[in-house]
Amino acid sequence: MELLEKHNYKVVARKFKVEDLLDFFVGATLEKWAGFRDGTEMMASIDLSPVNYSTVSKKAADVPYKFFKDFFHLFVSKCNRAKRRTKVMKQALLLVDSTTITVGKIRFPWAPYHGEKSVIKLHFAFSSETGMPIEVKETGELDHDEPAGESLANQAFILVEDRAYGKHAWLDQFKEQHQHFVIRLRDNVELHQPRSLRRIQEPNFNVLGDVKYQVDTQQSRTIHRYRVVTFSDNDGYTIRQNG
Repeated sequence: MELLEKHNYKVVARKFKVEDLLDFFVGATLEKWAGFRDGTEMMASIDLSPVNYSTVSKKAADVPYKFFKDFFHLFVSKCNRAKRRTKVMKQALLLVDSTTITVGKIRFPWAPYHGEKSVIKLHFAFSSETGMPIEVKETGELDHDEPAGESLANQAFILVEDRAYGKHAWLDQFKEQHQHFVIRLRDNVELHQPRSLRRIQEPNFNVLGDVKYQVDTQQSRTIHRYRVVTFSDNDGYTIRQNG
């Protein structure tokens, strides 16, 4: 594999190769195996030759994680190209959110957390139209989310992000770059210079407010006004989104 050569990984195994490890991980994901021990007992169900769990563990630790990262991005890019050939693409939603993965600190020493643990956070940019991730960024658990959110912006989409990504200094930048967005506001955000928008009220409508504001404190207030929609969700919680 060219990717293995790129990361200076020498293939010496004859019994359990990197390709087998990839198949093992796919099977573990689809079948929801509990771990290496459980997986080695189920390998035959996906036509893999059974090996000891320690063999799988050693191979997983031996292969550079950057290989898996590059392989994932290559796989996603090929899937997205196939989707684009079969779908008429309009300006779809780009949904940005994250998930965390905990491992031993030896595996990811660049992402220390507490004690003997390392925690990485994967930030996904997910296309609502194709049902596929467009891009993924990894950071440490202790790193701020805002830079990852900014790097995943894409002018071909309407960017949808939760409040963890909402650095309000970027709103004016997004406007100048013609990046459409919907971002949930933090509860402590200040709103200034309101300008109401006309809206026809409908019975049982859950929109509580629809106003344009300058956003954030006096020291870091946005230059432009942005539409802030306040609504109640199905559980009765109040949510504010701006865009």
